[in-house]
Amino acid sequence: AKRYRYYASRTDSGNDEPVWRVPAGDLEEIVISRLCALLRSASALHDAIAPFAPDAVTTQAVLFACAQLERRFGELPVQDQRATLLKLIARVMVAPDRLVISVNRASLIALSGLSHQPGNVCDPLMLSVPVTLVRRAREVRLTIPPEPGQQLTEPDPALIKLIAKGHAARKALFDGSGRSLRDIAREQGHEPHYFAVLVKLGFLAPDIVAAILDGRQPPALTRQRLARIRDMPMAWHAQRRLLGFTA
Repeated sequence: AKRYRYYASRTDSGNDEPVWRVPAGDLEEIVISRLCALLRSASALHDAIAPFAPDAVTTQAVLFACAQLERRFGELPVQDQRATLLKLIARVMVAPDRLVISVNRASLIALSGLSHQPGNVCDPLMLSVPVTLVRRAREVRLTIPPEPGQQLTEPDPALIKLIAKGHAARKALFDGSGRSLRDIAREQGHEPHYFAVLVKLGFLAPDIVAAILDGRQPPALTRQRLARIRDMPMAWHAQRRLLGFTA
């Protein structure tokens, strides 16, 4: 089956709404995770299908079939996973702060394998997933924001590389050779102004560096944003406030 690297929102709406272009892997991972959460939740499934199932026997059969599908979904061949998603999911809508997944209730009921059909038309089940669109490097990443009191744990390689460059620049400047910043910047292939930015990054608070290495930085803290800060304060509490960490 044909696979996509990116998904983009429709551009024929005739208005000025932004066009979202997100990596297919991010979108598919979130959709699959949310669908599997539905499949293993007996209470959520019961509430979703009970008004449309013809009888209690069908409802129980659906609950059992969904639980079985969730357990073996990750072991299915890719083409079977895709076929299952296409059967159960009618549409996925991307907004700046959420995904809205439209699930076909009739297809859920059909998982029971029974011949009964719902007596009335099933409106789709709408699942909303909070997400954050974060620009990293040259692309937009789609992530699930942390719950209150929790942090994301997804290291950003580009951000970590920038921090490493900062420490290397600081070490080069204070190596005892007495060379000027301009000379060292030229030797390392950087413009003096950018090299000065890198040197200041070598003085980031240790807890900020540790958070970045662990992937616990605020979602808005990207490589681009950090590299554009020309006046990074030396005081650690001011750095935390500027970069979005709790002071």
